[in-house]
Amino acid sequence: MNTMTLESIPLYKGTILAIDDTPDNLHLLTEMLTEQGYKIRIIPNGKLALRSIANSPPDLILLDIVMPDMDGYQVCQQLKASVITQNIPVIFLSGLNETFDKVKAFEVGGVDYITKPFQVQEVLARVENQLRLQRLQQQLAQQNIQLQQEIQERHHAEIALSESEKKYRHLVEASQDLIWSVDRYGSYTFVNPIVQHLYGYSPEEMLGRSFTDFLSPERLEPDVNLFKCLLQGQSVFQYETTHLTKAGEPIQLLLNAIAVVDDQGQVVGVTGTASDITERQKAQEALRLSEIRYRELVEFQKQVLVCRWKPDTTLTFVNQSYCRFFGKSPAELIGTKYLELLPDSIQDQIRDFVKLLVNHECPETSEHIMISDQGELHWFKWTDQPILDEQGHILEIQSFGIDITTRKQAEEKLRLSEENLAQAQRIAHIGNWEFDVLTSQIIWSAELFRIFGLEPNQTEPTYQQLLDFIHPNDRSQFEETIKQSIEQGLCYELEFQILPRNRTTVRHLEVRIEPIFDQHYRIIKLFGTALDITQRQKAETALRQSEARERERAHQLQRTLEELKRTQSQLVQTAKMSSLGQMIAGIAHEINNPVSFIFGNITIGRQYFNDLIQLINLYQETYPNPPATVQEIAEAIDLQFVKKDWHKLLNSIQEGAERIHQIILSLRNFSRLDEAELKSVDIHQGIESTLFILQHRLKKPGNRQEIQVIKEYGQLPQVTCYANQLNQVFMNILANAIDAIDSHSSPGVITISTEVAGANRQRPPKNGSQQTDILKIRITDNGIGISEEVQPQIFDPFFTTKPVGSGTGLGLSISYQIIVEKHQGQLSCLSTPGEGTTFMIEIPLKPRSQQPREICLNDMDLAK
Repeated sequence: MNTMTLESIPLYKGTILAIDDTPDNLHLLTEMLTEQGYKIRIIPNGKLALRSIANSPPDLILLDIVMPDMDGYQVCQQLKASVITQNIPVIFLSGLNETFDKVKAFEVGGVDYITKPFQVQEVLARVENQLRLQRLQQQLAQQNIQLQQEIQERHHAEIALSESEKKYRHLVEASQDLIWSVDRYGSYTFVNPIVQHLYGYSPEEMLGRSFTDFLSPERLEPDVNLFKCLLQGQSVFQYETTHLTKAGEPIQLLLNAIAVVDDQGQVVGVTGTASDITERQKAQEALRLSEIRYRELVEFQKQVLVCRWKPDTTLTFVNQSYCRFFGKSPAELIGTKYLELLPDSIQDQIRDFVKLLVNHECPETSEHIMISDQGELHWFKWTDQPILDEQGHILEIQSFGIDITTRKQAEEKLRLSEENLAQAQRIAHIGNWEFDVLTSQIIWSAELFRIFGLEPNQTEPTYQQLLDFIHPNDRSQFEETIKQSIEQGLCYELEFQILPRNRTTVRHLEVRIEPIFDQHYRIIKLFGTALDITQRQKAETALRQSEARERERAHQLQRTLEELKRTQSQLVQTAKMSSLGQMIAGIAHEINNPVSFIFGNITIGRQYFNDLIQLINLYQETYPNPPATVQEIAEAIDLQFVKKDWHKLLNSIQEGAERIHQIILSLRNFSRLDEAELKSVDIHQGIESTLFILQHRLKKPGNRQEIQVIKEYGQLPQVTCYANQLNQVFMNILANAIDAIDSHSSPGVITISTEVAGANRQRPPKNGSQQTDILKIRITDNGIGISEEVQPQIFDPFFTTKPVGSGTGLGLSISYQIIVEKHQGQLSCLSTPGEGTTFMIEIPLKPRSQQPREICLNDMDLAK
């Protein structure tokens, strides 16, 4: 016959109910068991679990011990008290590692105990083992029921055997127990189909073979002797033996056998039944080991004090730990009253507790102090379980005591820590809060009550009441932030104002919001802190006002510094231009005297020469044959050539004098020392004078081609301006254009255009000044251009892109001041790197006022 082991039973992937108030544990169990193919249900507390189990019982329960409202022991006791749920296996999962907790877990009906933190493989193995064991127990129960039914059916079948052989055959074949027959030689003559399930052999493979072929070696001799007894006519009932399956696995069988006799009373064989009790044997062995472990836990547990006592507190049992704690032997303790072992200060309290316990009027757990034989004070948590008689009267009370001194010390530290935290929050004006997303319940710390002007012993406000505290200007922002935190699961920080209960002063709060998720990553709560920053806000406001004042002072100093720089650069340039003008005027004056002398004597010299020529011609006509001496001199000086070249010489002298005179006029026109005030001038004349002075730079030096100047002059009236300063602007811009072309390889071209534009095309004048027509002067070159990064800085004082020693950085800055400040106009620049630059000068034809307006730094920045 075939033997079935626990591992050979197919694992039924049933439904498992996990009861734990820790979301992380539930999430881990769900993920772990779901991956193994189990159906997992999770419930966070005992009361909900009992209702769920009543509606839909699971195949196995994983149960935590420490839970709010109802602990795991109570849940298990109620499950075992119900006929519907008492057979559901319960495996305890707990972080309690004390032997007392494990003992109690088994006493209330647990089948196993797993200590947290648990190992995944351990949990899976124990779950599978319990499910298989439960399956086997169910099968065993079913088989026993079926066995009883089959016995009854067999009895009826024997009575009606003569009437229905077919019915008998059906019962035999349908039996879950093995029905077998062997001849007197021990060879099988009949086995029912269940043999296939038990042994793995088909009935055909069994027939004709001796039963000894299937015996385990250690059962061979006793079973052969038993067979001999059967052949002598004896019967055997409830005989246990071990057979081997086709796979060689042992199977435990419970045999019932009788001898088969023929009509002459001769034994011709043996027949009987065999029930598979392999799993039952294992269950009994597990129960036996469990009982041994229980005894070991109670007797030899070092951490748990175990005792039993009568209602009058007389001790009837104590374990070794109990004896060690009091320093006495069991003989000394048993028979004494355990109240006498307690401190005098708590004896009355414990005596009252015992009375209530005996009358079932108090919890079965208590905590109190005890003093060891060494005089040390210890806190113990006691669990008392009454042992009742059949009438429900208490015979004894079994107590388990766990030393919780360390926990009590930790609780005291925690209490002090919480007091310190509350004190720190009060000092720092920071409170914490918690908002339940599902119930909208709000929990506040004591300091948060004080911040809102409430007493800490008051009930927390509702969400709507909280909104009433928030300043109307900030209420919508607060609601939107809470909504986003719930919807997006993100942390937020915000500041808002509140109106405390007194409604007299507004307070400022800085709030941090952080969502809390369940095991399914759904937001269940919002947790946050609220810091009273009213004083900080006041300080920051004062600081900002102070900083604003300091920035204004710094800005004023910056403007003053810029004004000083502009004044300094203007003074430097004015001095330079004044010196240059004086020098030019002096040079022009000194040159003008000899030039005037030359101009004044050319006509006289020409007249004198003509008179001399007439005299010479008359002399030659009168004396055609002059003396040899005169003739030699005439040949020596080449008289005929002198007469012809003399006029050319005088014309050349006159042309040079006129050229010098023109230079003098250009220099005087450029310097205009006599025109320091506003005066109507010809702008084109000033441009031409500047070009004339720069003529030497426009012509090609070295290998560079001559720069071409294109003049696109419009019809301009006389312009009232500071002529010498305007000429300085032309000089600076044209000189920069020549420098830009010198740095470029392409042929240079400078285009100068002028025009008059109506005032309606310009932006409205400032300060209510009268509008006038605008003179526009464009000076464009095709040089290297100016980059976008540099353009905003070109009008800054002392800014230059030229090499060191090649420029002062004042030319364009002074030009900007001359155009903007002196002439109330605009100077702008448009440049494309690599293509060229255009400077636009815009000034009114007539000044808007006799005194130029002051221009601030902002105007200069805007113009840039």
